[in-house]
Amino acid sequence: MLSRGLPVRHHVVSYLLLHSSLTHLQLQAALRPAPAEVSACLWADAPLVRAIVAAVDGEDGEVLWADAPLVRAIVAAVDGEDGEVRHDDLPTSVAVSEVSADSALSASMLPLSVLLSRAPVSGPDLERVSTGTKFSLELWLRRLETSDL
Repeated sequence: MLSRGLPVRHHVVSYLLLHSSLTHLQLQAALRPAPAEVSACLWADAPLVRAIVAAVDGEDGEVLWADAPLVRAIVAAVDGEDGEVRHDDLPTSVAVSEVSADSALSASMLPLSVLLSRAPVSGPDLERVSTGTKFSLELWLRRLETSDL
């Protein structure tokens, strides 16, 4: 968010759309993320990604969700149309794979609130999905709508 000032660090992130006949579990077994670059990773389905991208950084208001076994989130429509998209059955936490020093993956849980956090307009930043990653996820959602994946 440039509204917070000029960047104090720079990095390049590459996003790839992979078409594979392998399941995510087969792909997961082959993952070896570099621990100096990645602390955790997760597989996200479209409803979860819609909720993540709807939490627009720097906007007022809230992405509504309840602290219950199943989250009921009401989020702004991803396609830019007026209205709301209702996401039922989002869990309060999601499964992630934490990356160890030797690149091994171990199962863990992450509160959904971390993925739905927004960059504050001012003050210190917080743990959240980056604005660039949200942009890439939105492009992925649009791709899903226009392809036969």
